[in-house]
Amino acid sequence: MADALVSSVVKLHSSTTCLFLVTCWGLATSAYYFGDPILCVSRYDGSVIEDDLEEMCITYSFNTSSLQSTKYFPLHYKWMHWIFLMLALIYKLPGFFQKYIMFEPFLEDTLESIARLPVDFDLQAAQLKLSLGYWLHNYGRHGDHLARKIYLLFISMFSNCLGFFVMNLSLQGHYYAKLVTYWPFNRDYRTFRDPLSSVFPPFTDCELTPKMQLWLGRTERAGCHLPLMEAYEKTVLIFFVWQMILLIITCVEIVRLICCDRIMSLRLRMLCPGTYMKSPLIQKYANVKSGEIYALSLFRNLLTKPQLRCLLYAIARDYFHEH
Repeated sequence: MADALVSSVVKLHSSTTCLFLVTCWGLATSAYYFGDPILCVSRYDGSVIEDDLEEMCITYSFNTSSLQSTKYFPLHYKWMHWIFLMLALIYKLPGFFQKYIMFEPFLEDTLESIARLPVDFDLQAAQLKLSLGYWLHNYGRHGDHLARKIYLLFISMFSNCLGFFVMNLSLQGHYYAKLVTYWPFNRDYRTFRDPLSSVFPPFTDCELTPKMQLWLGRTERAGCHLPLMEAYEKTVLIFFVWQMILLIITCVEIVRLICCDRIMSLRLRMLCPGTYMKSPLIQKYANVKSGEIYALSLFRNLLTKPQLRCLLYAIARDYFHEH
């Protein structure tokens, strides 16, 4: 697909964020299945407990929260690598819908053909000929182009909000509301009783009771170290900040495109910014649909200013005078 048709905001969701999450999934999966995800020592005699009981402690280990006098079970520790994979699929949704919402094969082929031509004075005529050939046959077919772009941005925002919901559900309600209140993340590296360590506890307790039908009716207590928890903590914090940045960028882009759709001066500035904004040629495009203006603006970065003026003049001559 031509790069001009791919929104940079959608790229941040479906490419950059998805690649980050897939990388986290690969690293977390390899560390979990090929490393030592947990180490538990019996409180009774200090011996390392068996592997099968360690698996039980991954699920049932707990930390006494410093904020509430209750047991907090870090259930996300066992499933974090699958959570990363689920989030990667969620953030891939805008890229999937883009193939259908922004499907314009003729426009894509034209932009790709122009971009493939080397920057050469002798080939500028060929670039202009390709542009004229497309617009003289396809003018008037892009009325909803800008609206579809805005719909795609709303899908991107939805995927980001869904990512917030999944992370908040995985952390048992300790994600977006609690992480903001925990700032500036002052850590207690001696007792790990700070608020952030209560959500990502590197050291936990494990208690296997007779209700689990283990140890012949005896209650076994162990202290456990979760070596991957600190890596998960840093990754989740980075991802939280990145989600907030994505949300702000997406909202700003939606507002910008809606304003360009509704305000004529902004629409013309999108087509030809700078000194040519008030020229009689540009003013002829004041009543053109915003989708056509946006599609024309895609050629702005591929053509020189003289080429763009020739293209705009040819369209104005053939359609605004004859039709």
